[in-house]
Amino acid sequence: MRQISKAVNGEFYDFKKRIKNLNLNFLRKKINDIRLENFLKSICKGKADFKFIHHHHGYYGISEIYHLLLREKEKAKSLGHDFYLFTCIRDPMSFQVSRINYLRNSCGMKNITFDDAITLSSNHNFMCKYFMQNQPRRWKDLNIDKNYFKKILGIMDKVFLLEEMEELLNKIESIVGVQVPHTLKRKNQGKLLITPTKSQIEKLERANHLDAFFYNLVKSNGD
Repeated sequence: MRQISKAVNGEFYDFKKRIKNLNLNFLRKKINDIRLENFLKSICKGKADFKFIHHHHGYYGISEIYHLLLREKEKAKSLGHDFYLFTCIRDPMSFQVSRINYLRNSCGMKNITFDDAITLSSNHNFMCKYFMQNQPRRWKDLNIDKNYFKKILGIMDKVFLLEEMEELLNKIESIVGVQVPHTLKRKNQGKLLITPTKSQIEKLERANHLDAFFYNLVKSNGD
């Protein structure tokens, strides 16, 4: 996306900041929230034809800024602008297998297992939680109601499957009228040193039923 922005002389904004310990970084969280709020309230200002925003760790999840996004999309429309919101979702089982291996290989959690991913509720339905409230350190007591989730999801202009990431880039290029070479490479990709058993897969599927609901909703809608 940064390459596409550069190709059209756009402005690129990267809202990504890890919060390692939310209790010790309350001020950082507050600063992050204020920064994103102020940015969204001024998104229609300036002379750039295109603004590209990457939204990830450390900032509000979509449910927390739903009304602000709705208001700013309407404001942009009234001024003759387009304000698009896109996100991606991955096959839930592929995500869980990759996540456990990533934590073992790259995050110093060499003893974490698929049984931990099954038994600890904090490991369940990560993708729904990320969408709603972003980074785990930001999560409150998150009980996701499917109807409410669908309402929040409805603000997105399109949800792409991660395994079809090329389509997202093609969509952005069609909007801005440019084509650039795609060099797709996932930063967190690593060796799958462990894989779940058939029994573990069945238990993981049950534990992550909301992520499956999210994924299947996107697939069935051709969203």
